[in-house]
Amino acid sequence: MNEAVFDAESSLYVLIRFVQYVGLLLLIGVVTADRLLRQTPALRAFAAASGVFVDEARRRARHLGV
Repeated sequence: MNEAVFDAESSLYVLIRFVQYVGLLLLIGVVTADRLLRQTPALRAFAAASGVFVDEARRRARHLGV
């Protein structure tokens, strides 16, 4: 009989791993972007002139991360 096998050659397994990989990349990107927006001196100086931009970028990064 032909039984369905769920292993590394299964297309469902490959799809699940791909979604996990993309999610992990997004999470790492969001955390990195948040750290850069928080710690870059040039962006801190820019934030003094236009705090709305940095706040909005951080809010969107957090939203994407969630």
